[in-house]
Amino acid sequence: MLVVGVRSARLLLRAPSPLRRGQVVAKGMVGYVPAAVVVGGGILLCLRQDAGLYVVTAGVLAAFVASIGNAWVLLVEILR
Repeated sequence: MLVVGVRSARLLLRAPSPLRRGQVVAKGMVGYVPAAVVVGGGILLCLRQDAGLYVVTAGVLAAFVASIGNAWVLLVEILR
């Protein structure tokens, strides 16, 4: 999975213009940010920090929002 992520990041950074590169990177990070937040919350929980529960909750909600955005693209935007 790490190999796929690294290869995807390399392809994203090969965008032709810097403005376009920023847009592509932002769209590509939508799936990685919620996972990183959940991992961070898990680390906090392993360190016995109560804030880890809130961080995991925020990560799950972020993943839910990201999945709704992806579903919107699949259902509506592809048909255009």
